Amino acid sequence: MRYIVGMPLAFVAILSASPILGIVSGIIYAFLFNSDKNSKKKFLGTNFLQIGIIFLGLTLSFSNSLTITQTYLPAIAIQFLLIIIFGFLISKLFKLKRKLTILIISGTAICGITAMAAVSTLIKVKPKYLFLSISIIFIFNILAIILFPIIGEYLNISEEIFGAWVALSIHDTSSVIGASMIYGPSALETATLVKLIRTLWLIPLMILLGFFYKEKNKTKIQLPTFVLIFMLAVLSGSFLDFNDQYIYIFESMSKIFIVAALFCIGMQIPFKSILETKLNIFLYSLIMWVIAIVISLILVI
Repeated sequence: MRYIVGMPLAFVAILSASPILGIVSGIIYAFLFNSDKNSKKKFLGTNFLQIGIIFLGLTLSFSNSLTITQTYLPAIAIQFLLIIIFGFLISKLFKLKRKLTILIISGTAICGITAMAAVSTLIKVKPKYLFLSISIIFIFNILAIILFPIIGEYLNISEEIFGAWVALSIHDTSSVIGASMIYGPSALETATLVKLIRTLWLIPLMILLGFFYKEKNKTKIQLPTFVLIFMLAVLSGSFLDFNDQYIYIFESMSKIFIVAALFCIGMQIPFKSILETKLNIFLYSLIMWVIAIVISLILVI
């Protein structure tokens, strides 16, 4: 029954090339079959997304990518520092434990669930706090894909500015890619580059936390090899100078894998954990996200 329902849902979502339909179809599947704890979906979602982004890298110009990176690198650094400062100050109002605060700040400042998972192994946060935080981020990710393009159109933001804004505001790469894909190709290019550069800030954060928690944990810090592969794809695409036919194929393959990834990610939504979320944790996470959205918009305009 799972396959009878799941395969048509996935096929329609992929055929439509719609990020919203992709993630909503996955959520419908998760609701019907309670599949949020299936690790295979998580593995497929992550790998589909990475493959889709690599295909996208083959269509990008290296010189343009370098310009975008240089333009928004200061904004990435400033936002990272401000989120950390505001995060610790506001956490005192909600009386949150330090480790939980670090977890939410990491997700808001860098790359959502990926950052939370990496940081949690280093600071040894309680599993229940990790699950609650991830549940909240899932809600934000879904809202982001739907709401950000609407807000962008209402504010009449250009594609490049929108791409930088969502890359700095939205937690997870999947939702950044989904929202920017809806808005336009230039938004997608900018968002992908800025988001992946933002993800690299996980390295100094892990080094810093490793210094404070080094006696309690010996977790090794792994370099984000996927980001390096993406950069190689951008270089390859620029030097090989693919014609329009190849570019069209790469763009189509990118959309297929990204929508498939969003479908798999939607299938993981933790309904049970969402119902158990504590109000103070949710409000703190929401306030931090609103701060990130406002700061990001100010920095990129």
